[in-house]
Amino acid sequence: MSGAYGTFVECFPEITKTYDMWNDKDEQWTIRGMYIPSKGEGIIRKKLLAGNTTLDIADDDLLFVREKYIHLIHEGDYFRRRNSSIMQRIVKNLGYDEAGGYSIFTVQRVGGSRPDQTDSLNIKDGTYA
Repeated sequence: MSGAYGTFVECFPEITKTYDMWNDKDEQWTIRGMYIPSKGEGIIRKKLLAGNTTLDIADDDLLFVREKYIHLIHEGDYFRRRNSSIMQRIVKNLGYDEAGGYSIFTVQRVGGSRPDQTDSLNIKDGTYA
């Protein structure tokens, strides 16, 4: 399906890349899509305690994926844009938003302890003055 806006993005093949994806079950596969960094492009309202709210910057990046790859992507799947890039994961499918035959997923950076971190942490002895 070409989508409501046609397949105009296919005129720019340099923005479509191959991504290695995997999940917690050690299954791996590849997809083709477009990674769109969108950090700070929007403001969202977050709820605080006692009914108060605050405004915060929306910081989810986007991954546009052709319809033929949709069945391969699930919330919680991991991927990298390049071998040396940071590990990211799929947060959710923006199911209401399909443009040009692509489905859009929000993605977030994986921080903290990760399975790909194999370096040991060397702890230095304390020094006293």
